[in-house]
Amino acid sequence: MGDLIEILESFNRKERFFLIAHALGQSDSGEPAFSLSDSFRKDLSIPADACRIFVAMDYHLDWLQAALHLYRDPGKTEFSNEGKVIEGTQRDVDLLIAYQVGETFHLILVEAKAYASWDNGQLSCKGARLRKIFGDQGNCWPRVQPRFYIIGPEPKRLKPKCLPEWMLNDGKLQWLPLRLPKKKRWKVTRSGDAYQHFRIDKV
Repeated sequence: MGDLIEILESFNRKERFFLIAHALGQSDSGEPAFSLSDSFRKDLSIPADACRIFVAMDYHLDWLQAALHLYRDPGKTEFSNEGKVIEGTQRDVDLLIAYQVGETFHLILVEAKAYASWDNGQLSCKGARLRKIFGDQGNCWPRVQPRFYIIGPEPKRLKPKCLPEWMLNDGKLQWLPLRLPKKKRWKVTRSGDAYQHFRIDKV
């Protein structure tokens, strides 16, 4: 087996990740990195003895699949795409957190909404893709345990029945509220059909 956290890091090529890490400061090692707050770690039930926490935003699911292959078969850079798990698209997960406890690598995949509402179609599509990667029970990869959270408005109309079991907790989505600013926010709304007029509305 390889070092899954090191492999995940090696695929992370997002400009926004490096820009934000640069703007907010580097890690103690001098490498670009995000740090989790103590409160967010608590929200996600990340244990105190978790080590080598890796955090990435907009992490491509193709990267995740390839990283897991390299983890299982270090040095094997060519592999069959049976089931078309690698799609050649930029479909991603909003936030990926990986850490290690003992010999087990834990992966937390987070989808977030702020002012938009949740959509059953999007969730079903994401669930189908993640089922291809991790299976229905989340046990496709040795010593890897995935978890899934949604963060944002309360998911009152989502139907999680189509999702793999590992994405749920007792049959329910694991949900956390997103802390939003108290000051009002605006949005631009088209007024008319020809993009000739717009109005500014409150969100």
